[in-house]
Amino acid sequence: MLRAPVIKIQIRTLMFIIFTLAALPFPLPAAQSEQVILSREELAFIKNHPRIVLGMDNRWGSTVRLDDGTLQGYETDILNLVNQHTGANFVLQEGVWRDLVEKAKNGQIDGLASSFAQSSRKQYFEFSDRYLSFVPMAIVIKENPCNIRKWEDLNGKRIAIQKGVRFQEEAIKTLTPKAIVRVERMADTIFAVISGKADAGFGFGAFGYMREAGKLGISKMQFAFSMEKMDVVFSIRRDWPLATRIMNKGLRAIPDKEYDRIFDRWYGTLGKNRFDLVRFLKIALPLALAVAIFLALYFRKMNQRLLLVQNRLKEDIAKRKQAQEKLDWKSRVNKILAQLADSLISTDQDITKIASKVLSGAKRLTLSECGYVSEIDRKTFNNIIHTQTDMFSRSNGEQTDGEQTDGEQTIDQPVVFPRGEDGQYPGVWGHALNTKAPFYSNLGSGYPVPQDMSNGVIHLTRVLSMPVKYGDQIIGQIALANAPINYGKKEVDAVQQLADLYALAIHRKHSQEESQFIEKQLYHAQKMESLGTLAGGIAHDFNNLLTIMIGYSEMVIEDIHNGTPEVQSVKEIHKAGLRAKGLVTQILAFSRKMDPVLVPVDLNQTIREAEKMLARTIPKMIAITYYLAENIPRVNADTGNITQVLMNLFANAHDAMPDGGRITVETTTVSFSSEYAARYTGVAPGEYVCLSVGDTGTGMDPETIEHIFDPFFTRKEIGKGTGLGLSTVYGIIKSHGGHIICNSEPNRGTIFKLYLPALKSENRTPDRSGQHPDSTLRGSGQTILLVDDESQVRKIGHLFLTRTGYQVIQASSGEEALAIYRECGSQIALVILDINMPGMGGQKCMNELVLMNPEVKIIISSGYASNDRLASRQSPGMCGYVPKPYTMNELLGSVRDTLNRQEKAQNDV
Repeated sequence: MLRAPVIKIQIRTLMFIIFTLAALPFPLPAAQSEQVILSREELAFIKNHPRIVLGMDNRWGSTVRLDDGTLQGYETDILNLVNQHTGANFVLQEGVWRDLVEKAKNGQIDGLASSFAQSSRKQYFEFSDRYLSFVPMAIVIKENPCNIRKWEDLNGKRIAIQKGVRFQEEAIKTLTPKAIVRVERMADTIFAVISGKADAGFGFGAFGYMREAGKLGISKMQFAFSMEKMDVVFSIRRDWPLATRIMNKGLRAIPDKEYDRIFDRWYGTLGKNRFDLVRFLKIALPLALAVAIFLALYFRKMNQRLLLVQNRLKEDIAKRKQAQEKLDWKSRVNKILAQLADSLISTDQDITKIASKVLSGAKRLTLSECGYVSEIDRKTFNNIIHTQTDMFSRSNGEQTDGEQTDGEQTIDQPVVFPRGEDGQYPGVWGHALNTKAPFYSNLGSGYPVPQDMSNGVIHLTRVLSMPVKYGDQIIGQIALANAPINYGKKEVDAVQQLADLYALAIHRKHSQEESQFIEKQLYHAQKMESLGTLAGGIAHDFNNLLTIMIGYSEMVIEDIHNGTPEVQSVKEIHKAGLRAKGLVTQILAFSRKMDPVLVPVDLNQTIREAEKMLARTIPKMIAITYYLAENIPRVNADTGNITQVLMNLFANAHDAMPDGGRITVETTTVSFSSEYAARYTGVAPGEYVCLSVGDTGTGMDPETIEHIFDPFFTRKEIGKGTGLGLSTVYGIIKSHGGHIICNSEPNRGTIFKLYLPALKSENRTPDRSGQHPDSTLRGSGQTILLVDDESQVRKIGHLFLTRTGYQVIQASSGEEALAIYRECGSQIALVILDINMPGMGGQKCMNELVLMNPEVKIIISSGYASNDRLASRQSPGMCGYVPKPYTMNELLGSVRDTLNRQEKAQNDV
């Protein structure tokens, strides 16, 4: 009951005040400015600096030079008010902005007007308070048909501006427009652009044009330039902080109304009546205040609360929506990754099926229309596509054949994109492989097209290329194209996760291939070792038989008159025995039971010495080309064996080129890493000299290559080859500590690469290829102990020796030989000992003989090992070596050499 009268009295009192003010004949006084109080230091600074010069860009639209040379403009009015409130004298100096900035930095002027508070300028300037909020101008265009992106692009265009707007009138002077279309309002500018009367329009305040376009319901408008709001300040030299403080006190003393008045003066319209505040107060204020009294008190607080709730609700909805979108996206990615992980766990999934699932998942995540998934070949480094959509066609224009899987196409014959000679992959798809980084583009045109993709390539609008890496090595690629939306970081991250899983699949494939390769190499080495053991055992027994055949044939030839027909027959038998001896030598070379005489040699020189002989073995319709690298290191080799290797390889190449062709011989130096050496049994890391022999013949299939080094394996007709040529090559290279590889394909020729360890020093091994002395082979009654388990070998040896003046005692085992030597060792001048015998064997027998008599002289007779192998055993009693099968002269020569050295040593004493 008491509140109503109180409110009524208050309303009456307010109404009285309002109408009293409205009836006043004078305008309301302006709001009072702050009282500026300067400190002693500030007053002293003003006294010591009667003129503070600030640089002003002469191109600024609001600055006007009068006929008397003075400047007028927004900054001039602001500085005049600052000077009035503070007593300072801030003045403007116009000029080119770039020059003014440099002068201000160098102290030639005291600062800058109309500048932005940039972090790069803080080392030179302190910044005043904001005196103007600057919103860049807007260029209004319709879907950009004229390609207008910056201010200079307006030259030569039809431009719409508002009549009487000072800013637009000044700005248009910096352009050379084709035509100027003047309109009345901001909305008319938009209508002029939409209707085609103007190519573009511009004006100060981008937000105003956007608001007008929204009111008119026009959505096909575009606005060039940034909409970012920036504060305009005065920049004053950093060593004058008092000047900055004086400036800020002056700016704060200027009432907001004065700022608005100055802004309206210089950025408002021309020719319009200025706003009459007094008249507005007399007419509108009483009514506005009356309404405000009844409504504002109630709605103000409620409106604030409502706005606060609405803003919080909008923020909450936006956050929830964003979180839900992220959750949905992550769920989609994880689902596809889980499906792909299942494929990786499964052992029956080959790489093409996994690649197809990778492509299917990548397309679903990125909404891409097409793409492919590939693998980098580890030998050729070519990019091989395992699965694709219909992106490319074959060279004949037909689509690739393959199995369709979830819209992707697994390819029976993969599409191959070769790497260029410069080591780079061509075209847009090769960019990510070359840089080893993801690449995407949404420009939609101007993509380079590789030459091998020009036939049947689709039109690209957007592309995303992801290199697949394991460590730092590029092993594959995921390529996508033509999504309906732009590719971005979200899509790149998702495809990167797919690429990581795909990299594991490729790595697993490589590991399986590596394991199979090593297992195959081990099996091959074991097979060759077994064949070598078998061949060596056969050769040992065969040597004993050949010793008997050759020996008796020589005896018959010596005993029968030369002219008889029987002698010719025996000579043929003898000749066949010698050929069989060479065949056994090849078998032993393969089985590595005979060591070569290794000395440091220049492989190039060995090849040059054999060049003429090799040329005679090849028909003239086959060309021979040599590429011998200079300054290759020496190798420890038997030159005879190397020549035999070349002859066998040349013969093999000749058989592969019956109609002619080319043989290429090449030497290079290579280095084997530990990883490479681990793949091949018996190969050590280090430097090697590579001897390569290639031909352009018929080549071989993989099944044939599996057996080329097997003894007696041949593709020739019966009677045209023994099948020992390549097995001999294999045995010789292995006995040299080397490594051999054969690369061949049907109808594409064959290349044999022989790797011999390079010598690190030039130390030569002793030359053990001694010659027999030029003396008689007959003996003078010396007693020789002949030890061999083969009775026929002992018998032929007995005949050889007794016919030439020696006395012979025979023993069939090592045990028997020791018993004989204990009884009559002082009478025995020499022991001929078979090293491979049952029982205690020849080696142990020789050791026991040396223990009995350190001066004993022993000649080793064996078909298994050479003098080099036996000498390495460091047996002090061993004085010579005669290989089985031996001829009469070979046996007698070895005996005579040993006895001569013994007699010479006795004479010297």
